[in-house]
Amino acid sequence: MSSIHKMMQCCQEAAFQRPAQGAERRIRWVVILTVVMMVIEIFAGWLFHSMALLADGWHMSTSATETLREAKAFLKSCGITSTN
Repeated sequence: MSSIHKMMQCCQEAAFQRPAQGAERRIRWVVILTVVMMVIEIFAGWLFHSMALLADGWHMSTSATETLREAKAFLKSCGITSTN
């Protein structure tokens, strides 16, 4: 068996394995950190009349919303949630 064939076989096996269990927990912490920083930036922008902080905070809200939508789709595809 050639080395290229072995490499391709290894990549194909890894592509269909379930990711490490700790990855889901780390993603949850990233989402929580994003939401906390978003709230802090919006509040600080309002408090100090900074349009830049307000804009960045609202931009982070769209990122957090999309990340939560992607997480919901992932859980639904894994069969973890029972909602339609």
